[in-house]
Amino acid sequence: MIRFIAVMLAGAFLCAAPALALEKDFEIAMTRGVYAVDRGEYIEAGKFLARALEVKPDDPVAITAMAIVHSRSGRYGLAERLLRRALSVSPGNSRVRYELALVLDRLGRSAEAETLRPGGGDPGVPDAAGLSVERATGNEGGERPYSLTILAGLQFDSNTVLEPSNPSYSLDRKSDWREVAALDGEWHLRRATDSDLTLGYRFYQGLNSHNRDFDLTANTVSLAGEKRFADRTRMKFSSSYRSALVSGDNYSGIVRLSTALEHSFRNNTLSFTLARELREFHNTATFPANDERSGGRFEIGVSHRMDLGRYYRFELGLLFAHDNADRNYWDNDGLTYRLTVTYRRRGWQGFVGAAYTDRGYGGVDPAVAAVRRDYVQEYSGGIIYPINHTFSLGLSETWVIYGSSIARFDYERNVSGIFVLARL
Repeated sequence: MIRFIAVMLAGAFLCAAPALALEKDFEIAMTRGVYAVDRGEYIEAGKFLARALEVKPDDPVAITAMAIVHSRSGRYGLAERLLRRALSVSPGNSRVRYELALVLDRLGRSAEAETLRPGGGDPGVPDAAGLSVERATGNEGGERPYSLTILAGLQFDSNTVLEPSNPSYSLDRKSDWREVAALDGEWHLRRATDSDLTLGYRFYQGLNSHNRDFDLTANTVSLAGEKRFADRTRMKFSSSYRSALVSGDNYSGIVRLSTALEHSFRNNTLSFTLARELREFHNTATFPANDERSGGRFEIGVSHRMDLGRYYRFELGLLFAHDNADRNYWDNDGLTYRLTVTYRRRGWQGFVGAAYTDRGYGGVDPAVAAVRRDYVQEYSGGIIYPINHTFSLGLSETWVIYGSSIARFDYERNVSGIFVLARL
């Protein structure tokens, strides 16, 4: 059942996750870019800020930061054009007006520059030789310390009843429509040049039109942090607790702890991850033997992300996972290979992915007196199209081919979805 829940959640967030990832990419690129500006590393800063502008081409802070890179590098014409663009987006921004005045002075247009300076001087803006990360990200200017994403949509699931990991339930093939709603909120407890700390909450609700025994409600609370040791190296950690209700009954509670070490070089990022889960499953009227699978999970993985040009990103991943349970026939070791290709331009994103898992079980399945081995193929794709600064439209498709040495576990499944996301 846990894989059924995972597929449902993955389908709902297949569109939401890339949108949230774009927001994270923007924040990271801005933080690194502005930090490089403060250090006078303008070539490096330009690379990061260009990435930020790919995600949010009309963000006035990103435009201003890029303009400062051009200004400090002597490219005053480019700087002026960017600052006027930022001023059109944010006419009352005193920092933009001040930077534009400096550029106009350099271009020998001092009279025009004076019109941008209230009282003929610095409008309360710190020394323009540096642009602090706090100001660039808005923390000193009153930016909200929280973010909120709301998702609502509709899925068509070709197989909602089949449970691949539990031999006691019907293998009938039943398709159904599902209404989904999700809320993803973050509260930024700390944002600084070298570290971040974020408190998160996620809610998910999936309601099937006919197969109501598989209606799912999930709540997740999390605490995540990041420590940057150098320009290119960072350590991440997260802890979370997720509770799930299936058809209103208490189904599971999962504690997850994870850490990751990332190192970037040029357009590549190499990541190593470790994770540990503690799982408790509860028996219900629909799933009377659910508690047999209570236990733990250990994961170790490596991934390599490559940015090719301005628009394409490739990510290769390898993950080893070991599950141990109260009954040894649920114990298993699995190895997953994953490839994801992403295309991003002017705020919209397209992505395709493929994964293959080879999973062997440790004990003998009592229902068939045989040792089980599974081979799982998963293919996915989707598009995120920004309607405006707040709303985006998403389309997603997931296709799963589940093969097993025990024939009754073989199945195929397609989950298609259309979603509207609002980032508040």
